[in-house]
Amino acid sequence: MPQGSSGFSYRALRAAMRSRGVMAGVAAGVLLAGCGDSGSARFVDAESSVLGESIQGELTSKSDVNLNDGSRHDRRWVCPSDGDETTLYELDAPFAASLTVFDESGRRLGGATSDGDEAARLMMTPGESCTLVVISGDGASAFGPFSLAPTSLPDGDTLVDGESVSGELGTDAETYRLSLDEARRVNLTLNGGQQGTLSLSGDNDTAVQAARCYSGQQSLSVFLDAGDYEVALTPGGTGTQANASQCQNRTLSVGSGYLLSMQVDDLSRGERNQGPLRDGDSITGTLAANGASNDYSLSVVEPVRVNIALSASGFDTVLEVSGGEVNLHNDDADGQTNSRIESILMPGEYSVSAQGYGDEGGDYALEVSTQPFDGELRNSGELVAGETLQGMASVGGASYSLIVDTTSEVDLRVSATDFDSVLAVRGEGVQLENDDFEGSTDSRIQSVLEPGEYRVEVSSYGGSASGTFELATAMTSFEGELRDSGVIEPGAPVMGMLSSGSDNQYEFTLEETAQVSLSVSSPAFDTVLEVSGPSTELRDDDGAGDGTTNSRVRSVLEPGTYTASVLSYRGEGTFTLQLEATAFDGELRSSGEIRSGETVQGQLDAGGSLEYELVVEQASRLSLESGGQGVDTVMELSGQGVKLVDDDSGSNYGSRIETELEPGTYQLRVTGYQADAGLVQVEVKTSS
Repeated sequence: MPQGSSGFSYRALRAAMRSRGVMAGVAAGVLLAGCGDSGSARFVDAESSVLGESIQGELTSKSDVNLNDGSRHDRRWVCPSDGDETTLYELDAPFAASLTVFDESGRRLGGATSDGDEAARLMMTPGESCTLVVISGDGASAFGPFSLAPTSLPDGDTLVDGESVSGELGTDAETYRLSLDEARRVNLTLNGGQQGTLSLSGDNDTAVQAARCYSGQQSLSVFLDAGDYEVALTPGGTGTQANASQCQNRTLSVGSGYLLSMQVDDLSRGERNQGPLRDGDSITGTLAANGASNDYSLSVVEPVRVNIALSASGFDTVLEVSGGEVNLHNDDADGQTNSRIESILMPGEYSVSAQGYGDEGGDYALEVSTQPFDGELRNSGELVAGETLQGMASVGGASYSLIVDTTSEVDLRVSATDFDSVLAVRGEGVQLENDDFEGSTDSRIQSVLEPGEYRVEVSSYGGSASGTFELATAMTSFEGELRDSGVIEPGAPVMGMLSSGSDNQYEFTLEETAQVSLSVSSPAFDTVLEVSGPSTELRDDDGAGDGTTNSRVRSVLEPGTYTASVLSYRGEGTFTLQLEATAFDGELRSSGEIRSGETVQGQLDAGGSLEYELVVEQASRLSLESGGQGVDTVMELSGQGVKLVDDDSGSNYGSRIETELEPGTYQLRVTGYQADAGLVQVEVKTSS
């Protein structure tokens, strides 16, 4: 079936005619009917009407059948009138229908279809011969009266939303005016004028050419800013091939006449996958699941604070804003897989890109809001204690000067929602850098700085992202002493400065066996603590037990001299090292037998275990408990068909198991949760 016939088949028409004995007459040359005075032969018989007259009819069970789908059809020859005016017909029927047009030789000239929302239309320009118009129902159940009645032809030289203009294409171009008060999506549809090319030009260097459908219809859809434009239909040209979704067969033009229609869409609502964005827009779109992106434009004429939110229930979204030196990227905002960018944008043209993580895609919602920004963005200059400034980190970053007059504790903090920030302080032999403070992508450096001039730099992780940030500066005089080595004493904290790639070493001496706690804390870097000495090699990272990156070593140490080394897993800056030691007069047993009524103490090393044999001489209910100051223990009891594990049933993160045991030997094992270490007490007693 030819494209656009919508249920009517020329072969079916010939078959229907043959069934009535008509085609046999045509083949024999017997059935000849003139059209006006042309004297030409018609390929099929039908009633005739004059161009401009209304055509009335009805599809009944006696109407001819289209053999391809069982629908019924009727037909009329429409012949030239005495006048020369173009006629626009509109089909009125209580059923969905189609119009198909043939010339006298049986050559199909095109078709148009109607549905429940829009009627099919036929535009005819007077010619020298007659034209066959076939009215077909959409399916075997389509019956009822119909009319093909002339309607007034729209005229004018200005295009208006929801209206059409008409004309005839000659040797000169036909032009129309189009004006928009605000940004809109403009959709132009041209039916007829197949020998011409439809184009649009005007403000903002706009120049767009329509695409052609298979049927000859031309379609143009473009997003336009407010301004004045010209739409032209120029003789000649070819144009590009339109997508099937751009083509509609609602109107058919036969001859040189054409009908140009325009529809304007409000951009602030509805579904669209491209076009300009403005304050208050709340739209939807569909992203193909092929790794591509839907790109929109955002024009900023004055500094604004912008909030762009991309959300989807069916896939993980990614949002990007770029333009000039701005390159903003966000994935998984607000603790979800949605995306959001909040930033300050300077005047310019930006691209807003809606993407899916990986190759994901689907339906999404995009919302835009802007507010005027009358503040100041500073990317250079001198930092002042007690002030918070706003800056824009571009590809080159932002750089400031910090002048320290007296030895001071300096606290610098960068907060940014658009990018992963990196903060650096350089100068006077100091090289400090921080990224991802306290589990966030913000940055912070807290350090004691000697008098001098320093350079403070704010950039993005990797150096490719950008966005706005806040930089807060605090500075207080430091009255203490920085020591990067030397002897430390119990109860006397020491503050030191650690440089990147180095370690600070301190010594302490024990005159007697002692329970030792050595801790290092820093707001500037992720600490690592090592202790070495007589038969001792201890190491801790993040074991302070306070949920931070501070470190702590707890152990019972024999008399002797030990070295405490402070290192960094990541970062550099100031730290505080503190030693506590108390005399230990007990017995350390990390293995061996244990019975009811006994209490033993063992030194639990990081990643190690205490292994005991529990001897039960008679059936009894026993209570076993393990624990230590600041040590989170895990207890396991196995043997004689028993296998029990406990964590945190005792006091202060200790472990406790209470159970009935038969006589025999059992294995009792104590470990530290997440490699926790320290002095652990294990107690076994009879439970009533």
